[in-house]
Amino acid sequence: MLWTRTKRAYVSAECVDATQVRMDGPFVVDTHRPGIFRSTSVAPQSDDVPFRSVLWSWGELEAKPVGLGDTAMLTLTESVCWDHRGASSEGTAIKQVCFVARRADVNRAEFERRYSAHAEIVRTHHPAVTRYVQNIVVDSQGEGVAAIEAISELWFDSVDDYCERYYAHDISPDIVRTDVTDYLDFTRGFNVMMEPTASSRAWRQ
Repeated sequence: MLWTRTKRAYVSAECVDATQVRMDGPFVVDTHRPGIFRSTSVAPQSDDVPFRSVLWSWGELEAKPVGLGDTAMLTLTESVCWDHRGASSEGTAIKQVCFVARRADVNRAEFERRYSAHAEIVRTHHPAVTRYVQNIVVDSQGEGVAAIEAISELWFDSVDDYCERYYAHDISPDIVRTDVTDYLDFTRGFNVMMEPTASSRAWRQ
């Protein structure tokens, strides 16, 4: 793991004009990129998603974004597990942002243990993931986020890498499915394909 720190996610159902967003302190805005699907997927795939924009912020957590519209807010403990991105990915990178819900029959401590351990599954079976971030929700406010207990960020250098190199082996989908199905609730969690569209000059990964 590279580091752990606190950040916030402001989520919106609208695909905002990220160039109009202003905020004191470092931030990044991700917006939904529709039409990206794979032939094999453990989780459901759809462009009918609850959130189409996410503003990630660090630093002074009392600051509020301007220009994002109506949002829900999640306070997170961010753990950057690895970052292997190259300079060539700038402008082509995409992210699979996973809004993760816990099964009702799994307690919070067990969920956090299993979720943290899943990083090694990602490292082994998702070879095209160049940056992997786990965000544990410590507080949430607003509509549509009560069931979300974590947010995962899987970065890919390109759409082709996501579509063609998502799994390492033929058996990888089954291994991933076996690892997650007994502690994740796919009926309440969901994935959104996103791309970074704006950031503050102060932002540092």
